[in-house]
Amino acid sequence: MKIVTICRTLNEEKNIEQFCNSHSFSDLILISDGGSTDNTVKLAEQFGNVQIRHFTERVELQNGYWCNPDWKHRNSMIEWAEEENADWIIMDDADTNPNKLLADDVRNIFEDTLYDYVQVIQLYMWGYSHYLPKMSQLNNGEFQGGLWAWRTRTNIRTDGEIPHYYFVYKGSKKMIDFTTMESENLSPPYCRLHNNCPDIETTNRKLRYYRESGLMPGIKHPFEYGGAIEELPEWAKL
Repeated sequence: MKIVTICRTLNEEKNIEQFCNSHSFSDLILISDGGSTDNTVKLAEQFGNVQIRHFTERVELQNGYWCNPDWKHRNSMIEWAEEENADWIIMDDADTNPNKLLADDVRNIFEDTLYDYVQVIQLYMWGYSHYLPKMSQLNNGEFQGGLWAWRTRTNIRTDGEIPHYYFVYKGSKKMIDFTTMESENLSPPYCRLHNNCPDIETTNRKLRYYRESGLMPGIKHPFEYGGAIEELPEWAKL
């Protein structure tokens, strides 16, 4: 069984080493860099199971900002993983990591499951020891799962409009509704940690980018809708 993790990067020098370490169970980590000007690529090259390609397509936004077209970037990585004969593809962002329990058990999970898809809950972090509970849960208080991995034979692709993407099947434009799909749904003690707000400076910089670029002009600060921060549960830690 060959597991390939795919990740798109853009100036992720603060996250890329942790990402590669937390996904060390993968046979290959494929990183598609969208034009980093920091040490992202140099740091990633230190890992023996990492391969790197450069994605050059850009979309110009407002006020001098730009971005890579998200769904095209992701599709190029999915196709790359297929070229590498992956049995399972894991897709995550550079600031998102499986907790230790998930990383330790992932091969057994993939080997034992009868399903083609694996969904895992995601905790939205504040700093490195706390998380925002309302961003991590549905309205009924249950943890929210999301597609994390799939068998290559499913022929999944992505589509959408900036800044959002959604999953489709190859050759189709119809969005796949994973809330109705049969899949392996992993809940605590398994989770992914999305370190979207490591500190105040980074959070404010992201908010400024989304607002000034026009991608999400009405975006709110996480404290406005994420609830009072809570300490990360012991089972969730890396």
